[in-house]
Amino acid sequence: DRFVAIDGGIPRRELEPAFQLWTARFIEHRIFNSGSISEFDGRMAFNLNIEQSRFEALAAREGWVIPGHVDLHFPPPVDADAVDPALAPFIRIFPRKERSSGPVTLEYASARLILRDGCFRLHGAGDVEPLVLFGRGARLGLDGEGFMIVFQPLAVANSTGRVRVGEIVVTGGPRGYDKTDAGARALRAACGSAPIAVLNRLMGEHEFSQRYPPE
Repeated sequence: DRFVAIDGGIPRRELEPAFQLWTARFIEHRIFNSGSISEFDGRMAFNLNIEQSRFEALAAREGWVIPGHVDLHFPPPVDADAVDPALAPFIRIFPRKERSSGPVTLEYASARLILRDGCFRLHGAGDVEPLVLFGRGARLGLDGEGFMIVFQPLAVANSTGRVRVGEIVVTGGPRGYDKTDAGARALRAACGSAPIAVLNRLMGEHEFSQRYPPE
């Protein structure tokens, strides 16, 4: 008696052509993270890697009209000023990815986040210290004890997403980057031609060992 039958939804085979069309468009402009089809309510959803205002400008240039049964999800806007003014004299650049990251493989590696000659690098990640490209929403500041920290404001609200410069950090990956990304190009211009490592998720070794204790 608690179940009521209703008519609705759209079969996947009918949604698939439009889903593939919009997926291709978003990939072409490097804004696609993930997408899904819900046959039950006849809708499609896309997670994009740029904020809504930038997408709306792109859609206007391309003449896109988003269908009513398509749901778009955007990352929150980020502050343009990501560096504590007191720390600006010590760095050449605080490079951040232009777009948010999508899903990655669950593989972990650890290295020490250091600042050498004004450039952030990972020490112990190989024979050559790779340059660090931080995630889109990262910020550089000081903690309560005066240590330089890199943090994600949204994650810090949950007592995570904060590492001190000089601390061993655990990175997820492997995580690539787009050579045309504005943050990557700025990093190259400021710090040279060393390999680039993306440090999107911020987790210190101590936090990692507490969250994922060895079996």
